[in-house]
Amino acid sequence: MQFKQRLLIGGSALCIFLILSAIVRRRSLPGTHRQARDLFSAESGYFASRPSSLSYDKDNFLLKGSPFKIWSGSLHYFRIPEPYWRDRLLKLKQLGLNTVSTYIPWNFHETAYGEFDFETKERNLARFVSLAQDVGLYVLLRPSPYICAEWTFGGLPSRLMANDYLHIRSNNSEYLREVAMYYDNLMPVISPLQMMNGGPVIGFYVENEFGTCFDHHHTLAFARVCTVALGSYDNDPAYMQWLVHNLRTRGLHEMLFTCDNAGGLRDGMVKGALQTVNFQDKAAKHLGALAAAQPNAPLMVSEYWTGWFDHWDEKQHHLYSSEDVVDGLRQILALKASFNLYVFHGGTTFGFYQGANMAGAYAPDTTSYDYDALLNEHGGVTAKFGAVQKLLVEYGGQALPYDSLTSEPKVRAAVPIAQEMDLLKVLAKGKHAFPVYTHQRLKFVEDVPLHQAYGYTLFSAHVAQPAARLFIKDFKDSVAVYVDGVRLATRERWKVRRNTVALELAQTKPFNLSILVEDAGRVNYGQGLGERKGMGMVELMDSQGQLVVLGDHPWTITPMHWHPHEVEALPWTRAQLQTTDSTTMRVAKANLQIQSVGTENDTYIDTRGWGRGVVFLNGINLGRFDGDGPQFHIYLPGCWLRQGTNELVILDVRRSSAVSEVRFSAEPIWQL
Repeated sequence: MQFKQRLLIGGSALCIFLILSAIVRRRSLPGTHRQARDLFSAESGYFASRPSSLSYDKDNFLLKGSPFKIWSGSLHYFRIPEPYWRDRLLKLKQLGLNTVSTYIPWNFHETAYGEFDFETKERNLARFVSLAQDVGLYVLLRPSPYICAEWTFGGLPSRLMANDYLHIRSNNSEYLREVAMYYDNLMPVISPLQMMNGGPVIGFYVENEFGTCFDHHHTLAFARVCTVALGSYDNDPAYMQWLVHNLRTRGLHEMLFTCDNAGGLRDGMVKGALQTVNFQDKAAKHLGALAAAQPNAPLMVSEYWTGWFDHWDEKQHHLYSSEDVVDGLRQILALKASFNLYVFHGGTTFGFYQGANMAGAYAPDTTSYDYDALLNEHGGVTAKFGAVQKLLVEYGGQALPYDSLTSEPKVRAAVPIAQEMDLLKVLAKGKHAFPVYTHQRLKFVEDVPLHQAYGYTLFSAHVAQPAARLFIKDFKDSVAVYVDGVRLATRERWKVRRNTVALELAQTKPFNLSILVEDAGRVNYGQGLGERKGMGMVELMDSQGQLVVLGDHPWTITPMHWHPHEVEALPWTRAQLQTTDSTTMRVAKANLQIQSVGTENDTYIDTRGWGRGVVFLNGINLGRFDGDGPQFHIYLPGCWLRQGTNELVILDVRRSSAVSEVRFSAEPIWQL
């Protein structure tokens, strides 16, 4: 006992020493104005040998030597159907802006390990940048491996978490090896797009709110404190320097930026990159902090937040008034700062790419990324657009006549549910395209031998002994429990205080146990970034309280990512007509007839009265719905419809009553 006590005390002392060392290392970063000024001098050795098109003096940006103000707006090509890119870019130009800013999500482009898609439809990054140039816009790209963006895992591939030796956003060699592979594939795509090479790109961001996240990382549980102190989640300056070096050596020679809120400026700085600041209000305060940290450089707001995002189960949709947006932007302009409106247009987080937050409790993001921005979810101009445009004209901006290349959504006639199937029965017969694996013990979904882990995973077992109780611990993020195909319970992490399940089974005969686990979105910012998905433990007890031991290879694991070919392979030929059964795992289909294709077919699916699940259009994942709101719609882009019959497939895991038809709306439906 004495030895164990000494070991515990010694281990605690080591952790305290490492924490203090990390704090000392953090405090030793340059803090004076002179030191900060030296970090951004051209003689620092971190700027490219080739002069960038965009440079600066004490007060101004200089574009090819002439004074230049960056008036930018963010929109994300990966949240907008590719046929609508030009429309959104034109509207940004018509507002009076001269630059568009966009993230690049690593996990959107890496389609299989080491295989990248930068050419197909919404993944055609070079086409998006070229369209921006065509309409007369400059471009700021954010190619950081981590982007936040309310995007699952902040753009990082989920497969990274299968490596116990890898520590994200650090100088960890395992992580840097992965980032290097990503850069090797990304840089040949974006390097030719630089202004010095004839393209419109005038700058790149090194990382995203790296200094800001430091404070969040240190709120993690004490069990991870030593890891933090050792640098796995620390604001490791060597990591930021590695990023700068590798961006430069891979051919990016335009200006580099970092961005943080005012509290993260000191920890987010890196040699060779200009610091910028993010905020929503109190412009003078935040820009004053930026000026103090970086006194001999122009002021730049990389994210002036025009609204806010939403989480499932919140009471209402977030709104931010036009008056408040204009007031803050007026302060920015009066201080002669450059700016980027985050966001000009949010769009839709299609598929399973929604992120999450965990500020005390887990909160998954909605499918809509409306953000109460200047354009609404389908790209329509809002009152906020007009108010901001009027202000920009006051400060010398050139507003262009408004013109739209797309039509407003319209109400369509409801279409009946044509067929339904019991998905568990389909899976049991093997007539599907989902991959299937067998394992002796439960695995986190990242450990299943797949490239990415998104959406749903089904864990099934045949229990040959009587069982009285079921316990599930540490599930992430929701579970639906089925016994012999009948749903007994559904639990969602964001609705319960503890993510555990305790169920009375009273099974006196052998039975089939199925547990459907949903990854509702990986945390993309702060606490919880990098957690694993699945279940920590599943236990079955008999009536005497004894553990029910399953045999060899008891678990069948079926990842259900619902790729287009998996949706299209569902055996509808023998599916039954619509039923009132709400206790089984039901998948429904409705047929939507279209006479002619075009943007005039834009509409919204009305999801009021539904449970929780996901909708597919001709195999395309339109995103999640949740009957608890605050979002009660799914955006259906008309450009994705085809002439003739279009299939709407609906998986509703939490259905409490039968849905007989699919209704449509001409506008988004929010709980306000």
